[in-house]
Amino acid sequence: MWRVPLARVYRAFPELDVFDDRECEMFVRRARRMRSIKRIAQAFVVAVAFAGVIGIAWLVFVALCYWLASSGEWDRPRSEALTTLGVLSAPVALAGGGLGAVLIGRDWALIWTIRDRLVTMVCPVCGQSLVGLPCADGESVRCPECGESHRLAALGIAAEDLRPKAAAGAGSRDG
Repeated sequence: MWRVPLARVYRAFPELDVFDDRECEMFVRRARRMRSIKRIAQAFVVAVAFAGVIGIAWLVFVALCYWLASSGEWDRPRSEALTTLGVLSAPVALAGGGLGAVLIGRDWALIWTIRDRLVTMVCPVCGQSLVGLPCADGESVRCPECGESHRLAALGIAAEDLRPKAAAGAGSRDG
Protein backbone atom coordinates (compact mmCIF):
# COMPACT_ATOMS: atom_id res chain seq x y z
CA MET A 1 0.00 0.00 0.00
CA TRP A 2 1.72 3.18 -1.18
CA ARG A 3 0.70 6.69 -0.35
CA VAL A 4 1.59 10.22 -1.30
CA PRO A 5 3.72 11.88 1.39
CA LEU A 6 1.61 13.95 3.77
CA ALA A 7 -1.51 12.00 2.72
CA ARG A 8 -3.77 10.67 5.45
CA VAL A 9 -2.88 6.99 5.63
CA TYR A 10 -5.86 6.20 7.85
CA ARG A 11 -8.22 6.95 4.94
CA ALA A 12 -7.06 3.68 3.36
CA PHE A 13 -9.00 1.79 6.04
CA PRO A 14 -12.78 1.74 5.45
CA GLU A 15 -13.41 0.99 9.14
CA LEU A 16 -12.22 4.52 9.96
CA ASP A 17 -14.58 6.24 7.49
CA VAL A 18 -17.07 6.83 10.31
CA PHE A 19 -14.57 9.21 11.94
CA ASP A 20 -13.59 12.70 10.89
CA ASP A 21 -9.89 13.54 10.44
CA ARG A 22 -9.43 14.71 14.04
CA GLU A 23 -10.88 11.48 15.40
CA CYS A 24 -8.74 9.40 13.03
CA GLU A 25 -5.62 11.25 14.14
CA MET A 26 -6.56 10.50 17.77
CA PHE A 27 -7.03 6.84 16.81
CA VAL A 28 -3.62 6.74 15.08
CA ARG A 29 -1.89 8.40 18.06
CA ARG A 30 -3.41 5.85 20.41
CA ALA A 31 -2.47 2.97 18.08
CA ARG A 32 1.12 4.27 17.89
CA ARG A 33 1.37 4.25 21.68
CA MET A 34 0.37 0.58 21.63
CA ARG A 35 2.67 -0.35 18.74
CA SER A 36 4.73 -3.46 19.25
CA ILE A 37 8.48 -3.66 18.79
CA LYS A 38 7.83 -6.43 16.25
CA ARG A 39 6.18 -3.97 13.85
CA ILE A 40 9.00 -1.45 14.25
CA ALA A 41 11.51 -4.21 13.50
CA GLN A 42 9.55 -5.28 10.42
CA ALA A 43 9.47 -1.71 9.14
CA PHE A 44 13.22 -1.47 9.71
CA VAL A 45 13.76 -4.64 7.66
CA VAL A 46 11.64 -3.19 4.84
CA ALA A 47 13.64 0.05 4.96
CA VAL A 48 16.96 -1.82 4.89
CA ALA A 49 15.76 -3.98 1.98
CA PHE A 50 14.72 -0.88 0.02
CA ALA A 51 18.07 0.78 0.71
CA GLY A 52 19.80 -2.45 -0.34
CA VAL A 53 17.94 -2.53 -3.65
CA ILE A 54 18.94 1.10 -4.31
CA GLY A 55 22.54 0.26 -3.38
CA ILE A 56 22.65 -2.75 -5.68
CA ALA A 57 21.15 -0.73 -8.53
CA TRP A 58 23.82 1.93 -7.98
CA LEU A 59 26.60 -0.69 -7.97
CA VAL A 60 25.30 -2.13 -11.25
CA PHE A 61 25.22 1.38 -12.72
CA VAL A 62 28.78 2.12 -11.61
CA ALA A 63 30.03 -1.25 -12.90
CA LEU A 64 28.36 -0.56 -16.23
CA CYS A 65 29.97 2.89 -16.37
CA TYR A 66 33.43 1.45 -15.65
CA TRP A 67 32.93 -1.37 -18.13
CA LEU A 68 31.87 1.02 -20.88
CA ALA A 69 34.73 3.38 -20.02
CA SER A 70 37.33 0.61 -20.10
CA SER A 71 36.00 -1.18 -23.17
CA GLY A 72 38.01 1.03 -25.48
CA GLU A 73 35.09 1.72 -27.76
CA TRP A 74 34.80 5.31 -26.58
CA ASP A 75 37.38 8.05 -26.75
CA ARG A 76 39.17 9.09 -23.54
CA PRO A 77 37.16 12.25 -22.64
CA ARG A 78 33.90 10.39 -22.99
CA SER A 79 35.20 7.48 -20.88
CA GLU A 80 36.38 9.83 -18.13
CA ALA A 81 33.04 11.63 -18.13
CA LEU A 82 31.19 8.34 -17.81
CA THR A 83 33.46 7.21 -14.94
CA THR A 84 32.97 10.54 -13.18
CA LEU A 85 29.21 10.27 -13.62
CA GLY A 86 29.26 6.84 -12.02
CA VAL A 87 31.22 8.05 -9.01
CA LEU A 88 29.30 11.31 -8.57
CA SER A 89 25.99 9.48 -8.64
CA ALA A 90 26.84 7.85 -5.28
CA PRO A 91 25.63 10.73 -3.07
CA VAL A 92 22.40 10.98 -5.04
CA ALA A 93 21.80 7.23 -4.78
CA LEU A 94 22.64 7.15 -1.08
CA ALA A 95 20.56 10.21 -0.20
CA GLY A 96 17.60 9.13 -2.34
CA GLY A 97 17.80 5.54 -1.17
CA GLY A 98 18.12 6.55 2.48
CA LEU A 99 15.25 9.02 2.33
CA GLY A 100 13.07 6.55 0.45
CA ALA A 101 13.92 3.82 2.95
CA VAL A 102 12.97 6.02 5.89
CA LEU A 103 9.69 7.12 4.31
CA ILE A 104 8.70 3.62 3.23
CA GLY A 105 9.64 2.12 6.59
CA ARG A 106 7.66 4.80 8.44
CA ASP A 107 4.60 4.32 6.26
CA TRP A 108 4.65 0.54 6.52
CA ALA A 109 5.06 0.68 10.30
CA LEU A 110 2.06 3.01 10.53
CA ILE A 111 -0.06 0.90 8.17
CA TRP A 112 0.77 -2.31 10.06
CA THR A 113 0.09 -0.59 13.39
CA ILE A 114 -3.34 0.61 12.29
CA ARG A 115 -4.17 -2.77 10.77
CA ASP A 116 -3.10 -4.58 13.96
CA ARG A 117 -5.26 -2.28 16.05
CA LEU A 118 -8.32 -2.70 13.80
CA VAL A 119 -7.98 -6.49 13.83
CA THR A 120 -8.39 -6.49 17.61
CA MET A 121 -11.61 -4.48 17.38
CA VAL A 122 -13.89 -7.10 15.85
CA CYS A 123 -16.66 -9.21 17.29
CA PRO A 124 -15.14 -12.55 18.37
CA VAL A 125 -18.38 -14.34 17.41
CA CYS A 126 -19.00 -13.10 13.87
CA GLY A 127 -15.96 -10.97 12.94
CA GLN A 128 -17.95 -7.73 12.42
CA SER A 129 -15.95 -4.55 13.04
CA LEU A 130 -16.89 -2.81 16.27
CA VAL A 131 -15.17 0.46 15.36
CA GLY A 132 -17.48 3.44 15.63
CA LEU A 133 -20.08 1.71 17.78
CA PRO A 134 -21.32 3.39 20.95
CA CYS A 135 -20.56 1.89 24.36
CA ALA A 136 -23.75 1.87 26.42
CA ASP A 137 -22.09 1.79 29.83
CA GLY A 138 -18.48 2.50 28.84
CA GLU A 139 -17.55 -1.12 29.53
CA SER A 140 -19.33 -3.13 26.84
CA VAL A 141 -20.44 -2.92 23.24
CA ARG A 142 -23.16 -4.77 21.34
CA CYS A 143 -22.35 -6.22 17.92
CA PRO A 144 -24.85 -5.01 15.30
CA GLU A 145 -24.41 -8.19 13.25
CA CYS A 146 -24.96 -11.00 15.77
CA GLY A 147 -26.38 -9.03 18.74
CA GLU A 148 -23.82 -10.35 21.24
CA SER A 149 -22.67 -7.99 23.96
CA HIS A 150 -18.91 -7.95 24.65
CA ARG A 151 -16.95 -6.47 27.53
CA LEU A 152 -14.29 -4.11 26.18
CA ALA A 153 -11.72 -5.25 28.75
CA ALA A 154 -12.09 -8.85 27.56
CA LEU A 155 -11.39 -7.74 23.99
CA GLY A 156 -8.41 -5.64 25.07
CA ILE A 157 -9.84 -2.38 23.79
CA ALA A 158 -11.07 0.85 25.39
CA ALA A 159 -14.10 3.03 24.70
CA GLU A 160 -11.88 5.74 23.19
CA ASP A 161 -10.64 3.19 20.64
CA LEU A 162 -14.15 2.66 19.34
CA ARG A 163 -15.39 6.25 19.54
CA PRO A 164 -12.53 8.75 20.06
CA LYS A 165 -14.76 11.81 19.81
CA ALA A 166 -17.45 10.44 22.10
CA ALA A 167 -14.86 9.51 24.74
CA ALA A 168 -13.16 12.91 24.51
CA GLY A 169 -16.51 14.70 24.52
CA ALA A 170 -17.74 12.74 27.55
CA GLY A 171 -14.68 13.81 29.52
CA SER A 172 -15.12 17.46 28.61
CA ARG A 173 -18.84 17.53 29.51
CA ASP A 174 -18.19 16.35 33.06
CA GLY A 175 -15.74 19.14 33.84
